[in-house]
Amino acid sequence: MIMIKKIFLCFLGLILIQSAHAQIYSSDVCFYIKTGESLEKNNGITYILFDGSRLITSSHTSYYVKKSLREDPNFFYNYLKNIDSNSEGNFYKYSSSKSTPKREVYIYRYPGYHDYFLNYAPHWRCIAVSPDKNSFISWTEYDDGTISGKQYYIRIDKKELLPKISDYDFLYE
Repeated sequence: MIMIKKIFLCFLGLILIQSAHAQIYSSDVCFYIKTGESLEKNNGITYILFDGSRLITSSHTSYYVKKSLREDPNFFYNYLKNIDSNSEGNFYKYSSSKSTPKREVYIYRYPGYHDYFLNYAPHWRCIAVSPDKNSFISWTEYDDGTISGKQYYIRIDKKELLPKISDYDFLYE
């Protein structure tokens, strides 16, 4: 009976530690744009939800992102959490072997795809995030060690995507 209590307490302790870890490392959605691109054009915006030792990511055009944020400021948080609950999408897991003091690296294994028209070899998608989450680098790494498609992104403030507040003081004149 004492052994069962000890096992139960150990199990309970592990659950509490995991929930504390998730609370410490979870955050709001961060929005990024490729370095050198402008928000004025309809460029792609990548958004990331950091969730413990993994991240969930997706992207849409700036028009869609701005429109969705106007309708619901929590749209993308809910969208990424919905992807999480449906077990679809791009889940990147933290890679301690690739991470450095300057970048936290997250990896996602893409299994590959083959049909009559298209053929994609299995590969790793990698994202290296700065510790302050102000920038990240994404790239593809193939099983033979080849690296391709390196892209640099910078963080944009969510306020830049929301509509500007208009000054309606003239209505009181």
